[in-house]
Amino acid sequence: MQEKVITRRDLLKACAAGSLTATGLASWTPQAQAAADGVGPLKITKIEAVRFRSDLHLVPGIEPNWTWVRLHTDKGLVGIGLSF
Repeated sequence: MQEKVITRRDLLKACAAGSLTATGLASWTPQAQAAADGVGPLKITKIEAVRFRSDLHLVPGIEPNWTWVRLHTDKGLVGIGLSF
């Protein structure tokens, strides 16, 4: 029996698809798919995590526990994510 090997790219695609499905954003337009296919392979060159200060009270009585993550690629693309 041959063992199936999963590449890192396949794993990330599967995780992204699962996340998008959970949020209801799983359907890509043909234009978005063509743009994603046209970029080709990317390498993450930098990861930035920005944590909000606990003394920053944007909403009275609520202490923020948020983190932003910014990914930079070798082709100049930047992606931003938010965690609560």
